Amino acid sequence: MKHIAPKTLALSLLATLFTLPTIAAEKPRLVVNIVVSQLRPDYLDRFATNLTSSTGFGKFFSGVRFTNSYYDFMQTTTPATLATLTTGSDPSVHGVIGEEWIDFTTGNVVRLIDDKSVNSFGSELDEYQYSNINLVVPTLGDRLLESSPKSKVVSVAADPMSAIVMGGLAGEAYWFDSSRGNWTTSTRYQPYSPSWLDKYNHIGLARQLVSKEWMLEREETSYINTESNVLEYGMFRPKSSSSATLDYGKMRYTPAGNTLVADFAKQLVIYKDLGRDKYTDLLYVCFDATRLAGEKYGPESMEVEDMLYKLDREISELVQFVEAQFGGVGVLFVLTSDHGASDSFDKSVAGNRQQFNVQQFKVLMGSFLSATYGGEEDWIKGYTNRQLYLNRQQVYDLRLSLEEVQHRAASFALQFGGTSHILTSEDMQSGYFGTGYGKMIQNGFYPRRSGDLTINLMPGWIESYDDGKNLRATSGSLYDYDTHVPLMMYGCGLPSMEIESYVNMNSFAATIARIIEIDRPIASTAQPITEAIQLF
Repeated sequence: MKHIAPKTLALSLLATLFTLPTIAAEKPRLVVNIVVSQLRPDYLDRFATNLTSSTGFGKFFSGVRFTNSYYDFMQTTTPATLATLTTGSDPSVHGVIGEEWIDFTTGNVVRLIDDKSVNSFGSELDEYQYSNINLVVPTLGDRLLESSPKSKVVSVAADPMSAIVMGGLAGEAYWFDSSRGNWTTSTRYQPYSPSWLDKYNHIGLARQLVSKEWMLEREETSYINTESNVLEYGMFRPKSSSSATLDYGKMRYTPAGNTLVADFAKQLVIYKDLGRDKYTDLLYVCFDATRLAGEKYGPESMEVEDMLYKLDREISELVQFVEAQFGGVGVLFVLTSDHGASDSFDKSVAGNRQQFNVQQFKVLMGSFLSATYGGEEDWIKGYTNRQLYLNRQQVYDLRLSLEEVQHRAASFALQFGGTSHILTSEDMQSGYFGTGYGKMIQNGFYPRRSGDLTINLMPGWIESYDDGKNLRATSGSLYDYDTHVPLMMYGCGLPSMEIESYVNMNSFAATIARIIEIDRPIASTAQPITEAIQLF
């Protein structure tokens, strides 16, 4: 693999341009953006001895690899980062701060994709009522469809949240109905279920996979990780022989979840005729199972390592399938991730990795504010996305200063173990943080949706809940293990090279836009990656 130092990068790229095949200068007919959820770059290096150049990740290593690509905001949750990938802006602009938030006017929880005005195909009327109703900023796909109405933008993920965010305002989105083991979309995207989708669901791939045990991909002695949570006895057999009681939801935590996504992505290439004409198409494919397994079992587990080996094979087969449709010409593959992850909280290094008890924090904060200001006990409306939401109506009813209440709450919160940095919404609306942690927290702040306090925990700390949501590892901090993600490009005759220049992931959408010769998304706040566009 060729390594290019920053000082010689420009000359090396110039020389490369004269030797690349002609196709490298042509606009791709199809861009396939593969997102491997919760994939830290060091995972690929850690397991490199078991990966070869002929496999999925190996193909991308043989292309262009950016080694210093980062998100520049704190709340690196999957919906927020996917929105950044597709819009070219931070949450402070695109407004996707997480899966949910508290509406200050009503005090109710608002989920990003919930929409009671739509229905999903093949589901009960009150299930999977999802749409892009709460997305506010057009994406790269929306810009493509505006510039080229005959183009197609399609997204697929097992998690409806991921599929919908990537699909944007005008693209199509498909997700997995884990209650029935089928793929679906909603009436927000199409008036009726397409016949090809019904035909594919009839094959029943999920029913074939749900009863299979999770077996190791390789010889056990070759694994780098040594911990095992479920692989000792196989896992996730059906509840009974009745197909009506098969637990398809658990598949999302296993390699089978990635198999379902990869296979459905192949069907989309065929049934949607992607890349078949002169109008560039865009396909988003998100593998969420890696995130769910990482959160449940931890990055140090054999489950996570084995899942990556199996996903390596799935990606390889997907790339080969797409290349076979076009003779390996005119397709650009991009691989990246939505975020990294902390190490498992119980993998203590000098005892500095622990859990932040959210329920206890809410109760004590409510008691403190009640003792300080009086009023009812309902001082806390919620906690999500590492943000605390106060009862603003009570603040106004007691004729208090919101700024003062927030600052007192922030001072009290800093007394809790694990808290590192706290900014109030008043701070972020009235001031500008140009560098450091303040900048990253402010980049993730959207006034209409973000909480009164935004809390960054100390390195290695994660949240714990009393409702069964406890995880071993998670994301959402401003540390490198969350913000640093892989970014690799393969296809279109690209050379093999490693580029060390810093890349803000805001630049991703603008870069793809330049490559396919359209304007960047209208809310994009970044310019294209110079080293990338010089290759086309």
